[in-house]
Order: sequence, then C-alpha cells, then structure tokens
Amino acid sequence: MKNIIWIVVIVILAIGLAVAGSTNLVQGGQSPVGKPAPMVTVVNPVNELNAKAPVIILGAGFEPEQEIHLITTIGGIKSDMDYTLKPAPVPNEVGAWATTFTGGRYISRGLMKEGVYTIEVMDGDYNLVAYAVMAFYDTEKPTEEWPSWATAVAGE
Repeated sequence: MKNIIWIVVIVILAIGLAVAGSTNLVQGGQSPVGKPAPMVTVVNPVNELNAKAPVIILGAGFEPEQEIHLITTIGGIKSDMDYTLKPAPVPNEVGAWATTFTGGRYISRGLMKEGVYTIEVMDGDYNLVAYAVMAFYDTEKPTEEWPSWATAVAGE
C-alpha cells in the first residue's frame, strides 16, 4: 500500500513539474524554458518635457539582429516610436542594444504632455516581448505644481 501511495505522489509531482516548466510567462510574453525573457531599461526614466531631451533606452536578452519596434500611447493613440530612435534598436551578437529617443514633434506639437508613458517593445510580428516606462515633467510650471516624482528627481 505504501508503494502505491509513493508512486502516485511521484507521478503527480512529475506531471506538475512538466506543466510548470512548459509555461514560463514573463513580461507579457512567453520565453522558452531555461531562457530569460528580454528586458528593457530606461537609463533616465524621468525627464524634462523638452523636445530635445534624450531618453536612453537599453535592451538585453533579444535574438541577434531580431526585428524590434518600440511603441507608446500618446493621447490615447498607439504611436510607433521607431522613426524617433537613434540608432535603430538592433540587437548585437549577444542580443543587447541601445538607442536614444527624443520627443521631438511629439512634444513640440503638444501631443506628448507631462506624465508617465509605457514603452512597449514588440517583435517583428508586433507581439509584446517587453516593456519599460518613461516620464516627463513640465519645467515651465512652478515647481509647486510639479508631480512629486519630478520634484524628487529634480532635487527641488
């Protein structure tokens, strides 16, 4: 009887481990078993609302030469950031890349305003593989009207 109980326990554990190992969900996408999911970091996530202020974005864990697109939502509309990125984010031989975003016309035309924005990193088929965040604060406003996260960064 004890042997049957141990066999049932071992079978249940084996099935549980097999199922858990085959569904590794991370950062909105699936990553193959044993391989970390891609990640994206914004070096300077809080910035002045300035059309020329550079936002440095780094990525790792991508396939070499993988097609990547960066998208953000501005005014309720998804917008492709690709044309604003210098250089284009192309993963090197170890899957890492770096690029710079400037708000340019998004900011100068008043489309991008003070606030927090999500950067969605998509693969060539526009599947979400990672995301990051960036924020902008308006230095034209009196400092007492800035969001608390902006005053903390600006040292006011």
